[in-house]
Amino acid sequence: MQVIVKTICNTAEEYVRQQACRSVRPPEMCPKCGRMHSLKHLDYYQRGCTDSQGKVLEISVKRFECQYCGLTVSCLPDFAQPYRLINNATTQKFFGGERSSIDVLRNIGNLRRYWKVFACNTGRLRRIFGCALGRAPPKEPATGLWRRMLAKYRTLANATRHLVREFKTTCFGQYRCHQPAVQAA
Repeated sequence: MQVIVKTICNTAEEYVRQQACRSVRPPEMCPKCGRMHSLKHLDYYQRGCTDSQGKVLEISVKRFECQYCGLTVSCLPDFAQPYRLINNATTQKFFGGERSSIDVLRNIGNLRRYWKVFACNTGRLRRIFGCALGRAPPKEPATGLWRRMLAKYRTLANATRHLVREFKTTCFGQYRCHQPAVQAA
């Protein structure tokens, strides 16, 4: 299972330089069995994430294991987007219309694909949010939903943390790693 966590760092380069992965704490409660303080450090996995210049860095994501039910939980830092290489700040810039910064220019092709995926998911996201973002106008374009999301959450990182925690989804799709673990009967 994956959770999105707020870290002491706002960028991938800070996270790597400060070895912030070491300070990530486990969730207090196991998402599967519900036991408190049962998640113990297991290991790390490596994944790519762009830095503020748009270059790919390798970051370490801390994983924990429940001592009772065996569920593994990874804690993805909130500057990164699940299953996406480009960091949230760069993605947010592009979605907001920025086209000239170096990080956007280096990743323009992927960012265009991200926007297409987001636009295809707007109907699903509107149903998930309901009226939480205010009432949507009829036939609202993807840019309208994006603006309403930013008005409520201020950043893509905040929106993603909320979507994963409350709705088990992201702006780009629903992934198995965010779904509640089912206990065996």
